[in-house]
Amino acid sequence: MDRLIITGASGFIGSRLAAELAGRWNCLGTGNRSAAPPLERLDISDRAAGEALFRRFKPATVIHTAAVSEPDRCEANE
Repeated sequence: MDRLIITGASGFIGSRLAAELAGRWNCLGTGNRSAAPPLERLDISDRAAGEALFRRFKPATVIHTAAVSEPDRCEANE
C-alpha cells in the first residue's frame, strides 16, 4: 500500500481526506497546534522537521491542506 502524508489533517479538509483515504493508503496525517494522536505534530515552517518526517515515512504522495484559517491574522502577517 502506498504511503501518503496529509498536512493539515487536523483541519476541516485534511481530516475528511484522511478519513476517506485511510483504507486505500497508508496515511500519516499531520497537524500543528491541535495535533493529537493519531496525527503527527509538524510545524510546516520547520524545514528540518519536515525533511526528517519525509525521510522516516517515505511517502509516495503528499496532499498539502495545512493553512491558516484566520483572514485577519493572514493580512496582518503577510
